[in-house]
Amino acid sequence: MRTFWSVAAIAAMISCLQGQEKLGFQLLALLDVGQNPHQIAFSEDGKTAYVTASGSDSVAVISVETLKVRARHEVAGQPLGVAVLPNRGGLAVTRFGQGGIARYSLPDFEFLEEIETAPGSSLLVPLPEGRFLVSTEQSNELRVIDGNTFKVEKVLSTGNRPFPPSATSDGTLAFVPNYDDGDVSIFDLQSGERLADVPVGRNPSGGAVMRRDTVYGVAVRGENKLSMIDIRGRTLSADFEKGIGQSPFSIVVVPDGDMAFVNNTGSHDISVISIPGARTLGRLPAGEIPIVMAVHPSGETLWISSEGSHQLAVLKLRTLEDLVEQLQTMAFNQSSPAKAQDSPEQQSASVPSQSTAGPILRDQCKREVEELHQFFQDWANSVLENSDETFARFTSAMDDNFHIINPSGMAFPIEELAPALRQSYGSAPGGQARYWIENFRGTEVAPGVFLAVYEEWQNLDGRKSRGRVASALFRRTQGAPNGVRWLHVHETWLPSR
Repeated sequence: MRTFWSVAAIAAMISCLQGQEKLGFQLLALLDVGQNPHQIAFSEDGKTAYVTASGSDSVAVISVETLKVRARHEVAGQPLGVAVLPNRGGLAVTRFGQGGIARYSLPDFEFLEEIETAPGSSLLVPLPEGRFLVSTEQSNELRVIDGNTFKVEKVLSTGNRPFPPSATSDGTLAFVPNYDDGDVSIFDLQSGERLADVPVGRNPSGGAVMRRDTVYGVAVRGENKLSMIDIRGRTLSADFEKGIGQSPFSIVVVPDGDMAFVNNTGSHDISVISIPGARTLGRLPAGEIPIVMAVHPSGETLWISSEGSHQLAVLKLRTLEDLVEQLQTMAFNQSSPAKAQDSPEQQSASVPSQSTAGPILRDQCKREVEELHQFFQDWANSVLENSDETFARFTSAMDDNFHIINPSGMAFPIEELAPALRQSYGSAPGGQARYWIENFRGTEVAPGVFLAVYEEWQNLDGRKSRGRVASALFRRTQGAPNGVRWLHVHETWLPSR
């Protein structure tokens, strides 16, 4: 089940989390798997991990249950990438130094056959139906491999020095960072056509497809940032720098898509990113040169290969539900300690009455709340023109990852909310709807980020009012209405009056 972050949780993450203890990522194991460990792959049942060690010319076999190294097998030629082949087809291992992709049987690790490539074949990236992608740096090629037959389907020409690719979940589009060219090539894997080359910055190294196949993010190693490419438009949509360390190398995403990790090879740490709201939650210390990461298919552990310190770390990840619950408590305790005489109901609803934000940001958010609810009122009463230009007052104020949780506990992303609101034009009986805001207050939880709490009251038939208390998170955004954009809203019913 998909988790939706509450406002208090996101605010607490931004303002409170500084390290591993607060994030709750427990170190489970620190393993010696050989010199210069690289890619990590898991068996189909998730019980075994395979880790290449390019400096030792070997592959380590690890029990996921015991976190012990069971065996190490020799693979000559600087093994870098590794993947478990479908239908018990064995293990594929790239030889970065000498070239080629070797296939070994499991569990006895007998050499079976090899696909010839130039030197520089790197990580193996899975596609649906047992297929794989692999780029070859020294020949500027991307290969599509059928893991069922261990045959090459396509060889595509890339830019200069292609780094590990990524693909959409349906396996139709591939994204290849061209390290020396400073751009990302986009390929149609069905036709083999190279659709676009999108400039992103100096030395893009590794990325991931995110947000339900709408965005591709890539670590731009030479500029200490992430660059986001809009997949539909095939254009650079944003750069993300805050909370990214030195020489970021790649991005991995947890299975439910809400959290991502960036390995910073220069600052030797991991940036933890909340994808909803696009926020850095904190940075975790790592070994020297954390070069490759993998999240176990269960989503329970993060595996980190540190090339410089020659170690493999395994961290336990808490569920998002547990993390949200903890952070809500932290945010409440730090920003609004309950008074002893308050009732439980008053304590749970208590928020700071005095904003710690600058008056400009607070006024921007207050004005935005009031004006947008005036828009809702006029839209329901058919006062406004029903046009794309008019409705843009709503959409231009919403973040791409905006979610709302209504008083009934239903969560809606902007993709569902916007069409429903558009269809509600003229829905008020007799054009008598009235919306107004009371008791606005809030606090700045990070530079340019404001947590607001207010009451929204509605009078839809001229007689009865129904209210709700809402908490909303805003981010200062140039060009947005009133200079702020909505990130998240959570509503709860108030008694009628």
